[in-house]
Amino acid sequence: MFKSLKIFFQAAKEKELLITAFKVALVVGVILNLINQGKNIINFSNLNLTKFILTFFVPFGVSIYSSTIMRLKIHVGNRAKIKVKVKCLNCKGGELIIEKDQIVEECVNCGDKTKYKVIEIIK
Repeated sequence: MFKSLKIFFQAAKEKELLITAFKVALVVGVILNLINQGKNIINFSNLNLTKFILTFFVPFGVSIYSSTIMRLKIHVGNRAKIKVKVKCLNCKGGELIIEKDQIVEECVNCGDKTKYKVIEIIK
């Protein structure tokens, strides 16, 4: 479990993902704040600062989580989003390094039943 979390956070801290998540949080956070506290924001009265700030953190977290999960998905026939070391879950076969933008091939032992798991992100 801890190795999976380490891999997740390693992928999540990529500059490109953080910038995108920040932009999403800014746009969605402003819209949600206007919906939830529009009158208070315009009048500068009774503004709940905790809600205001958390309303930006939620879309940031959702964006980071979903982007990171998608980067770590390795499916046969798709291009890899990042350079990774994977292992086939079906046959528990040897480890395979997949380059960024490389089309992911089937496991030689499993064929069309290939299911890879990321075991390391390679920089």
